[in-house]
Amino acid sequence: MSFGRKGVVAAAAAERSSPVCKFRLNSRKGRIVLALGLFGGGGLMFGSKAMTNDRGLIINHLIELGPTAASVFYAVLAVVSLLFVGAALVALVRQFGEPQWLVLDQHAVSGPQSVIINRQVRIPYVDLVGIKVTSVRNSSGVELRGRHGQKIWLSNADFEADGDLGTLLAELDRPIAATDA
Repeated sequence: MSFGRKGVVAAAAAERSSPVCKFRLNSRKGRIVLALGLFGGGGLMFGSKAMTNDRGLIINHLIELGPTAASVFYAVLAVVSLLFVGAALVALVRQFGEPQWLVLDQHAVSGPQSVIINRQVRIPYVDLVGIKVTSVRNSSGVELRGRHGQKIWLSNADFEADGDLGTLLAELDRPIAATDA
């Protein structure tokens, strides 16, 4: 059976771009809802405090604010908390879109800049200038940097399966070693 010249070219292109390894990234709906509750409650509390404050505020026995300055301080904290609520709402809406993937193909690693910033980034292996692994207690993260400023940052909590961060690092060794050779 023959597909003709275009079919052979399309098959070769599909083979070249077929993923070597795909990692599904976690949805963070639970954490986002928790942040919504925390910052929403904080915003309401600080807003209420700003509107009803008549006593002032002393911070660590170092900074003394009168009633007006304390009300402004509480109002600023309320606004900042509500800005975080807005950011969490945007992140929550994005979580209901298509699932995010980190893909290692024959020539590059592709994925979101981070789980929160859904902008897709593609870093060819030849342009990969840094792989930084960070570990703090039980949490680990990896930052992939490209020559032209591209960056992908993910933590072990961002992967759907527990051992995927280690698998990613092992899978990255193969194409990088082949690029260096």
